[in-house]
Amino acid sequence: MSFLPSSHIRLILAAVVSAVLLTRVGAEGSGNPAVRRIRIENRLGGNIGVSRDGGVTYQILGHVIRPIRGELKDIQDKEFTASDWGSLGAVVATAVNAIHFKVGQKAHATIFSIQPQEFLKVDESYSDVSYFHIKSSIYTDIPAGTGLFGEESPYVGDRLYLETEGSWVDYPVGRAPVLGDVLSIENRGPESDVERVEFENCFGGRIVAFGKTGIPRTVGQVLRPVTGVGRFAGSKYAGVGEIRANHPGVICISTSPWDEIGGLQIVPARHASEPDLNYVRTKSVWMVVGPASVILPDLEGQTPLFRGHFRPRQGKVEVRLDAGPWQLIPEAVGLQETALLHVSHLRILVD
Repeated sequence: MSFLPSSHIRLILAAVVSAVLLTRVGAEGSGNPAVRRIRIENRLGGNIGVSRDGGVTYQILGHVIRPIRGELKDIQDKEFTASDWGSLGAVVATAVNAIHFKVGQKAHATIFSIQPQEFLKVDESYSDVSYFHIKSSIYTDIPAGTGLFGEESPYVGDRLYLETEGSWVDYPVGRAPVLGDVLSIENRGPESDVERVEFENCFGGRIVAFGKTGIPRTVGQVLRPVTGVGRFAGSKYAGVGEIRANHPGVICISTSPWDEIGGLQIVPARHASEPDLNYVRTKSVWMVVGPASVILPDLEGQTPLFRGHFRPRQGKVEVRLDAGPWQLIPEAVGLQETALLHVSHLRILVD
């Protein structure tokens, strides 16, 4: 009987261990069951899947019906300028009607998007979108408000990765997705133990976050209360009291039933003060919020309101009318500037 030299045995063992780690950690994810991973194959018919076991197995959510072919979008004035406050290489907006990723920063952010099936045959003038760019989008066969755009959606701030040579790497800054790329979004759940956020809907009202443990903490103040609802694009793909979208400059809440339009938005003050958004401070359908003190940082892109906690159609939104008991936010469709006049408190329950 012959034996391999010990040095050869060590090399073989090292190769086996390396292969196992590459399969479980590199090619398929972290291997950590706490990690939910979304995987998108950027090719015609490419799978879109979600893993709840850290990338070991995937459930198919849908398929790519038109991939990106090397296009990005440089945001211009009057477009999605709130993306400037998002993190590079991460989800910068999550909504029932789109997911946006920030991969660069010039005068404004550089992004690309994933779209639901409804938007394959529309143009940039389509009224049901708040931001849309055709060439920098991956189109899917997943209906708006479902799957990737609903219960399986990522959070703002979730990291984006690119599969290369069998492992996941941080998505390269300034790189446009090309045909055949495999993209991955890694989600480890909400950024903290916040279970709900409550707003006193009055000038100077407190914004308080409540967690599973510890005492409530004040995370901001209401600078302008909301008293009405408006025609916000995409709310037709959400129900009454559901989150329509979240990004570094907005929480959009639907007040309308499915297939109808109506809702309100919560916007941080610095973003609301941009020249192209001066109407936000003067209209009743926006709640404008700011830090609890002038010495604290601005709220744009900050947790828990504008990163890491709210996903489309998850959780629910409740109100108190004239300081009464909590109830689901009232149904309201279209533009109604006094529909929420009696709302004294509003709260968002985290999924």
